[in-house]
Amino acid sequence: MVNLRSGSAPDLTKDYVPPSRRTQETPDNEVKNESGSLPTPTTARRRPMEARELTSEESGSEFEDPMSDRSSSGQRDREGAETVRMRLEIVRLQHDIERLRASRDAGPAGGDLDADVADYLQQKGRTPSIMKIIKQFKQQVRLIAEPVRLLGSVNYPTWREDVLRAVEHSETDDILGNKELSPAEGASLCMQRLWRERNSWLYGYMWSSISVQARAHFTLPKDNQLSAYMLWSVVEETFAERTSVRRARLFEELTGLTAAKKGSDRAFIERLIAIRTEYIRLGFAVQDFMFFDRLLTGVSNKWASFIKNRMDAIEGDPNATPLENDFLRLCRDIMMRLP
Repeated sequence: MVNLRSGSAPDLTKDYVPPSRRTQETPDNEVKNESGSLPTPTTARRRPMEARELTSEESGSEFEDPMSDRSSSGQRDREGAETVRMRLEIVRLQHDIERLRASRDAGPAGGDLDADVADYLQQKGRTPSIMKIIKQFKQQVRLIAEPVRLLGSVNYPTWREDVLRAVEHSETDDILGNKELSPAEGASLCMQRLWRERNSWLYGYMWSSISVQARAHFTLPKDNQLSAYMLWSVVEETFAERTSVRRARLFEELTGLTAAKKGSDRAFIERLIAIRTEYIRLGFAVQDFMFFDRLLTGVSNKWASFIKNRMDAIEGDPNATPLENDFLRLCRDIMMRLP
């Protein structure tokens, strides 16, 4: 909108300058024009906006900021210094972590303990060295799987095998093998402490896997209620079948065992090998041809054909061992080819 109160038309060719940026017309800021006459507001005054534009146009691209290079260089220096500082901080933290690990693994040195404290720990069997061994033992047995839950005579053999496997992995077989009810006579206090820790773990491992119904069938002697070997022997005496009964049960299972009943050829062969191993453990002589016949008649048709083809190939080689006498090797060959 054009303001017509001034009585004259505005000059639209000039740039608009806000009133706040216009230079006040005073004698101090008036300059002489080129003709030497006194300046007038109309002839000699130059607006600040035009002066700034002229300066910028006169300089053009020839103007270079001397601080630009210094600014970028300073930025790079600051970034480099920050990177170095972070790397030094990482190295320091890694050093602190290694130092803490070393101190934790080494434990308190004997020389740092007072004499009475060291003597007390020795009497209790809690010296730093033995406590470190106990800690390693607890970490080792933490990875051992739990056995099947003992229900009674029906699954005692499976429970027994699971416990024996755990005993082997935990290296506590000496407790059961030597029938140990207490630490060896004359053992040091530290050795007694280690034995109690191992016995306590083995006892808890077995006891926690015995069902309430099975616990009702036996009672532990009061003198050895927390003995792992005593628990092992009482459970065996209560639930273990007589040898003749166990052999008859194995034979009954063997005659009715097939891949279809077990769900797969692999499960069938694994159970067949387990029955053979149980026969040997009970002290009976094992004839491989019995298990070979059960293998041939129990596997699926595909693997029965595989066995027959292998038999035909062996018949032509007089130096080859008959499959009936090499049952385990035949089982391994089939297992390697099973999915």
